[in-house]
Amino acid sequence: MVGEQSGGVTAHAIAIDLATQRLLTNDGLAEIQPGVDHGIIIRRLRKNAPEVSSSNQQPCDRRLLFVQIKQFLSEEKHKTILAYCREQETAFVAAQVTGGPDGYRRAMTIKDDTFIQSYVLPEVSRVAPDAATVLYIRENLIFDHGSFECRMTAHQDRGFFLVHSDNGSPGTAKRCLSFVYYFRAKKSSFYGGELRIYRSPFERRSTFFGDDYALVYPEDNSIVFFPSSVAHEVLPTYVPSKLFHDSRFTVNGWIQSV
Repeated sequence: MVGEQSGGVTAHAIAIDLATQRLLTNDGLAEIQPGVDHGIIIRRLRKNAPEVSSSNQQPCDRRLLFVQIKQFLSEEKHKTILAYCREQETAFVAAQVTGGPDGYRRAMTIKDDTFIQSYVLPEVSRVAPDAATVLYIRENLIFDHGSFECRMTAHQDRGFFLVHSDNGSPGTAKRCLSFVYYFRAKKSSFYGGELRIYRSPFERRSTFFGDDYALVYPEDNSIVFFPSSVAHEVLPTYVPSKLFHDSRFTVNGWIQSV
C-alpha cells in the first residue's frame, strides 16, 4: 500500500525487493535514505556500483519518479569538472527548446563537449542500467556511453525551464532515461533551481495540470535519473552574486532505446 514502509523505503519503491535492499545497506556499497516519497535516494556510492534488481512482485501503480545518487563522483573529479566548466564561460550559448516558444527557457548550454563526455559519461553508464531497472523502464536501452546525448548547462540568476518532457518531438522520441548531474561552486552560490518531476505525462503546457510530483533539490555532486517521458520543470534559480561561476551547473543527458 502507498505510504507503508519496509526496510526504510516507501512503497513507491516496490520495484526493489527486500533482498536487494539488504544488499545495498549491508555490503558497504551504498545506503538508502529512508522516508523519501516518490523516489529513492542513495546517500553513498563506492567504487563498485550496487547491484539493483527488480522485484519478482508486480510493481505498484505509483512507480518511482526518480533515483538520486549523492556523492556521485570522486572529490578530485568533481573539482576538475567545476574548474573546467568555469573556464568555458565564453563558450556557453543560449539554450533552445525543440518546438517550443520564446520565453519557455532561460539557460546557457554547451552541446557535445568532448571533455565532459569522456569524464562523466563512463561513470553514468556504470549505474544507468540499475537506475532503469528501479524506475521500471522496460525499453531496450543503449548503455554504451558513446551513444549518450549530453550537454553542460548553466542556469544563471532567474534561470528556469517551464514544464516539458524530454522526448516530445520526433527528434527526441527515442529518449527513455534522462539524467542530470549537479555541481556548484559552493553551497550558498545560488538558491532555488529545484527539479520538479510530475507523475502526469506531458502533451502541451496549455492543458497540463499536475498536482502529484516530486521535488528534487540540486545537491552538489549528485545525479538524478528519471523517465524521459514524464513532465518536469526547473524552478527559477536565484544567484545573489550575479556571477557566472556561481550558477546552477549541470551535465544533462539522455539514454535512448534501440
